[in-house]
Amino acid sequence: MRQGVSTEHEEWVSFQKKIAIEGFETGQDLVTRSVKKQRGGKKIRRRKERERARKALASEGFDDLEGGEFPPEVWSDEETAAFLEEAYGNLPKRDGKRGTNNLRRQRLRWKKKRMYDAKKKYERILEHERRMATRSAVSAACKSIRDTAEDVRTSEKEYQEKMYKQWAKNMVNGQNL
Repeated sequence: MRQGVSTEHEEWVSFQKKIAIEGFETGQDLVTRSVKKQRGGKKIRRRKERERARKALASEGFDDLEGGEFPPEVWSDEETAAFLEEAYGNLPKRDGKRGTNNLRRQRLRWKKKRMYDAKKKYERILEHERRMATRSAVSAACKSIRDTAEDVRTSEKEYQEKMYKQWAKNMVNGQNL
């Protein structure tokens, strides 16, 4: 027994072959089939359709066709040369040096880069100016505090002495606070 084909099926096919009538289609199975299940639905269906189409073309005399439905047209060497000459003749002549688009693309790319760098430099300058403005404001505030510090110290010292003298006077007079 072949792999995947049951003996009962082979016997049934051989019986159908014996009772087959020439020129009359009975719908009988005359080929042993594998009982193994096949997966792939659409893929298998399309493969079978291609096989049927290939068999149909083979019955019409197109035996050597592969992958196409129609036989390729065959041209003589003179016709092929004429077609190639016409095709090459219709190509426009290339003027100027090659790589023009590449140079243009590179020029635009470098222009963009320079503009981006200039923008970033301007942003760095503005950031530096902001930082220096903050720093100078802090420095000016510190300087003004240092300038007025002596006056504040003297006024504080005068206040403390005044308060000490008032306390001492009250202590001498016998008044406890």
